[in-house]
Amino acid sequence: MAISWTPGYCPASITDYDVVKAENALVDKCSEYIPEITADKLHCGGLDTFKKCVDLLIGLVVNYPGYRKPAIPTTNPLKGGAA
Repeated sequence: MAISWTPGYCPASITDYDVVKAENALVDKCSEYIPEITADKLHCGGLDTFKKCVDLLIGLVVNYPGYRKPAIPTTNPLKGGAA
């Protein structure tokens, strides 16, 4: 698989940004079921609190009996692709 990136952008920064977006999306999806848990509230509690909650949610998702590993599209939002 070839890796490409937008000139002038650090590939590590792009990857970190994708991780942050994925973590926030996970917490936002969880907030549909548990309204008290939102990304904003967790960020206010500090980065450690946010990361602990994300780790807990990931554990709940991947250990769910019906979990299937999704096909994740690899697009670069900085090139105008959907993320």
